[in-house]
Amino acid sequence: MSDINVLINKIIKDAENERDEILKAASEEETLIVSKSISKAESEKKEMIERAQKDASLKKERIISSATIEVRNRKLAAKQQLISKVFDQALTKMRTLPIEQYLNFVKNTLIALDLEGDEKIKISKDDANIINQSLLDEVNKILSSEGKNANLKLSSEYGDFAGGFIVEKGKIDINYTFEALIDSAKDNLENEVANILFG
Repeated sequence: MSDINVLINKIIKDAENERDEILKAASEEETLIVSKSISKAESEKKEMIERAQKDASLKKERIISSATIEVRNRKLAAKQQLISKVFDQALTKMRTLPIEQYLNFVKNTLIALDLEGDEKIKISKDDANIINQSLLDEVNKILSSEGKNANLKLSSEYGDFAGGFIVEKGKIDINYTFEALIDSAKDNLENEVANILFG
């Protein structure tokens, strides 16, 4: 009977030893799995943070770039507006020239042009009481002294412009209206005005 007890005790002891080894191995495997999972999670976390930082950096660059472009465009628009204002003020000053100065401008400009002397001069309706045939007769005298036709006449039609005149010769018009002169000045002087205003 005692041999059976010894045998049973040995089987129980062996089973306990095997159980302990299995539990120890399971515990070690659990520790290894948990360690690997933590390591993997840390690696993924690091990658996610790096990716988020890179995305944030790119987004920041795009926002700064977009803002820089918008600021530049607004500055350009403001500068363009100011330059246009300068030319608008020049047109206003031309419209308010003293009559004698205005008539001298018309007369001297007509004389300076290489006219044949038989052209028609179109004026605005507002100038009908200022620019008349007697002014053109003065120009005609000078043209006559240069050996040219002396037959400049006012056109029967009025133009829709602020001041100045249009020389009509057949199908060709020479535009000396204030608007045309300002537009021409814009092309030639816009950069110079910008340099004066903005350095």
